[in-house]
Amino acid sequence: MKLQYLTVIFILIIMPIIIVYSTYLDTQVSIIRQEASYDSSLYNSTYDAIKSFQINAINTTLYTPETRVNIITASANTFFNSLSTALKYQGNKSDVMKEYVPAVVFTMYDGYYIYSPFINTLTGVQDYPDNDQNPAHQNQDEVDDKYADDKVYNGLKPYVSYTVKYLVNRNIYYITYTMDNYISVDKFDSSNNYDHREGYLVSGIRKSGESYKYDNVTFNKSDSEALSEYLYLSDTEKGIYYYATIDGTKYYYEGNNTHSRNVNQCGENDKIFYINNSGTKTYQVQEYKNNKERFTLYYNRIFNNNSAYWYYAKAYEFTEWVRSNLSGLTISNIDKTNSSYLNYDFANVGNIFDGTIQYSNSNFNQHRKDVIRAVISTNLSTAIQGFRRFSNSNEQFLMPMISDDNWELLENNICVATFLQGLKFGNKTYNSYAVVPNNYNKEYVDENDIYLLTTNYEFAKVNNTAVNNSNLAKNLKYQPGVLKINIKTRRSSNGYYNPLSYYDTSGKLQPYLGDYTSIYGSSGTADVSTIDMYRYVERLSDVTKKQVYYTALARERESSYKFINDNADDVLKNEQ
Repeated sequence: MKLQYLTVIFILIIMPIIIVYSTYLDTQVSIIRQEASYDSSLYNSTYDAIKSFQINAINTTLYTPETRVNIITASANTFFNSLSTALKYQGNKSDVMKEYVPAVVFTMYDGYYIYSPFINTLTGVQDYPDNDQNPAHQNQDEVDDKYADDKVYNGLKPYVSYTVKYLVNRNIYYITYTMDNYISVDKFDSSNNYDHREGYLVSGIRKSGESYKYDNVTFNKSDSEALSEYLYLSDTEKGIYYYATIDGTKYYYEGNNTHSRNVNQCGENDKIFYINNSGTKTYQVQEYKNNKERFTLYYNRIFNNNSAYWYYAKAYEFTEWVRSNLSGLTISNIDKTNSSYLNYDFANVGNIFDGTIQYSNSNFNQHRKDVIRAVISTNLSTAIQGFRRFSNSNEQFLMPMISDDNWELLENNICVATFLQGLKFGNKTYNSYAVVPNNYNKEYVDENDIYLLTTNYEFAKVNNTAVNNSNLAKNLKYQPGVLKINIKTRRSSNGYYNPLSYYDTSGKLQPYLGDYTSIYGSSGTADVSTIDMYRYVERLSDVTKKQVYYTALARERESSYKFINDNADDVLKNEQ
């Protein structure tokens, strides 16, 4: 065949194929880049939401259900603002962006919120023309103006707890699980008598008189600590203050910090205060002379803090009760009648409360994670599918397949999970999600978040093999173990400061610094990923290091906020 014929064939047949294929490749590359851009924008916006959550939580001293809702709402707004900006730069209109976000999920310690659209209903609400004269209805017009009937709003849906119903020997048990080994149990017997119990489940505690022993460490009622931190209130009110955390709130002593720890030596004007969310002092006990009994309760907890003892005492009693009442509990006892997890296939782990409960691979922990997945997935799937009526995109919204790695995050951490669906690019429709954990919060005391203070004025992880009995900071009035969130800097009217600080020999304020090995990792840090922190500490030969870790973990967990706890006064009275 002559060369000119081959040239004609190439130009008429081969060349168009090459052009078409090249165009196709360019289109696919563009689609991949666009998808990667959406992935990046979604993850970064979710990360911004987490940072908002962390900053607000760290600088919130008084933690309440209302405070939590405000922090979460602010975090959701941060996500939408960040995503709007990112998508606007990519050619999308920011004002219609919410039509492509079917849900934002906030997994909390004992349940979760879904932030999504809802139709407001004011059924039965009447207009009262005499609002100004009728105190019972004087805010009605304000409510009507803010929330119109049948209008679509974006907001938090009711809180959903990680609760499962069980049927055992004609008794009904509602068990609410959390991110760790804390549960609450509501029991109804065959005569409809009600009993409520709650607490930490800890296997291996031994009782002897009023003392409790765990892993060769004994906890006595007389054991005490006196915690302190640097606090900046104003230029004239700053320094080291002694405090105790009760039900998630820090209560500080205002008085003479140099006298002996005897309440009878207090000045009549000594007070107990906490920091409200405006950053100012609020007196829990106005003056010692006016309420000596109440003042004494707080004073003794501040200077003779034995909350670690109460953690093991309560955990022992509660664990004994659970094993006495629910020793044979399995997934066969789950009642799926009219439940949100009706079609969920729970894994058969055997007797749920057998073995060492606190181990990460225990029957309890496997079932706990399964419950969290069941409750989230079934409700979230319904919320995403129902999003179609709120969106003008005409897409069929479906819950994506969440990877096992991301489920591990959701089951074991306070997280933000965001979903973005329906955006068109090329010949594809975007459908993805992002999950980012919150490592600094005031609800969840993770067993991996305890740090040890050293004589070098550094904080180090427990699995730092260089930290031992010889270099633990024993000159403190408390066991040198601290929770990670207490290391973070805080905001003040004069900038930022570090609460974990000390005065050096020249009287200058200095912050504790992170140990290099612990922060950046090296051969001097033992690997706990293949076991868990409980097993790692059990294997330590250094009993002092064990005691420091167990005391700090117990103290922080016993002091943490629980939404089903009594108030601080009741907590103190119950521990006399």
